[in-house]
Amino acid sequence: MQAIYPKAKLSHPGKDHTIYPYLLRNMRISRPDQVWASDLTYIRMRKGFIYLVVVMDWYSRYVLSWELSITLESNEIKISMDGRVMDNIFVERLWRTLKYEEVYLKEYEIVFEAVEGIRSYFIFYN
Repeated sequence: MQAIYPKAKLSHPGKDHTIYPYLLRNMRISRPDQVWASDLTYIRMRKGFIYLVVVMDWYSRYVLSWELSITLESNEIKISMDGRVMDNIFVERLWRTLKYEEVYLKEYEIVFEAVEGIRSYFIFYN
C-alpha cells in the first residue's frame, strides 16, 4: 500500500528567475472576467508526461479554457514565475484538486484517455 501525493519542493523558482511586478495589489476583484489566471502543470502518464494549461476566471474560479500538449516546445511559449504564491493560488488549488480527484486515481496509457478524463473532470468542476 502506498499513499498518493505530490513530492515535496517541486515548485521552487530557480535563483536566476526574474521576479515580475505584482499587478493585483490593492485591486478589488468583484466580478467575472475582470482578472484571469493561467498556469501550466504536468500530468503523469504511465510512460512519461503531458502538459496541461488552463485559463481560469479569478472571481468565479470557472475554468474558461484548457489544453493538453505532449511538448512544451510550441507556439513560442515562454515560461515565467513571479515568486508570489498568492498570484496563482486558485490555479494551484485547481491542480491539487484535479490531481487528487482524477489524475492520481488513474494511470493514463494514452493521451486520449487523459483528454477524456480531464474533460469530464472540468465539466464536473465547472
